[in-house]
Amino acid sequence: EWRFQRSYSIVKQVDNQYTFTIKLDSFGRGARAIRWLNVGDRININGVFGNFLLQNTNNPKVFIATGTGLAPIYHMINSMETSVPKILYFSVATQAELFYVDKLKQIDNLDLHIHITRENIEEYNTGRVNIDNIVAEANTEWYLCGNPKMVQEAQDKLKNRWFKKVFAEEFS
Repeated sequence: EWRFQRSYSIVKQVDNQYTFTIKLDSFGRGARAIRWLNVGDRININGVFGNFLLQNTNNPKVFIATGTGLAPIYHMINSMETSVPKILYFSVATQAELFYVDKLKQIDNLDLHIHITRENIEEYNTGRVNIDNIVAEANTEWYLCGNPKMVQEAQDKLKNRWFKKVFAEEFS
């Protein structure tokens, strides 16, 4: 029996059923255990914890995610009122790393920007998200999730631009 403690972000929750998005490119204990599972297998979890939560406001929202950092942000976007203005910047290294693109394109009132940093693919933006070019109102809420370097850099830049409502979670 495999037992381990690891944090994963919820993509979807319906009653006591949870959907996770997990990148299995590492050889850690969690990845090894998960590789033995099949889609639909039941697992026991200790609970839902964390403080990276969507604020219940009508303020405009900007989401920036790298890689599987999209998981909690996808959940947040799907939990929002459709009338709330929302922008998503989703960045990955290669086209092969993209996921949920079709689902994202179906979300009402979502201004979607997909960036690929190591390839030039015609239908996507090339290079990293430049936070300095994002125009936002003073009451905008910012949600950052993914690569620790991106999260820290974005937090610093937003602080320098006097934004106060910045929420973040780093993935290692």
